[in-house]
Amino acid sequence: VLFPSLSLFEETSDCESGPEPHFLSPWAKTKIGTFQARLELVLRKRELRGVGKYGISSVSSALLINMVNESFGFNGWLSQILDCHIASQNFDDEKNEYSMVQTATVRIVLDDGTEVEAKGNGEVRGLPSKYQCLGTSRKMACTDGLRNAFLKFPDLL
Repeated sequence: VLFPSLSLFEETSDCESGPEPHFLSPWAKTKIGTFQARLELVLRKRELRGVGKYGISSVSSALLINMVNESFGFNGWLSQILDCHIASQNFDDEKNEYSMVQTATVRIVLDDGTEVEAKGNGEVRGLPSKYQCLGTSRKMACTDGLRNAFLKFPDLL
């Protein structure tokens, strides 16, 4: 009895496999769990006071950064701005006002190597100079991207 070579049945694929999924360390699991618990506590308190109808969008970015610092430690995470570009810009000749929309991609890396990337948008309308419009929309886009990245952490669990 002759058996064919197993190499005849092997499939060769030209496409490379994607990046390996990062497994969360016990440190990251506890810290992300702490952050999620604090976030849910803030949302529950706002809901009881009647402010919670807007959900997570009503929580300020400064409060989110404070919660992240308390959960992960002040040097337990770092943020990187990967990309920031102008999506659209407009100048109104009649009013001499600039308007601009920028998009930023932000990455947050924890001490154990866990990474989260998110995009944010910043929109400014009616500023008198282009450099003010550029700077303000860039800051808004980066802050929104940072905020969106923070809110992706509970999804990792």
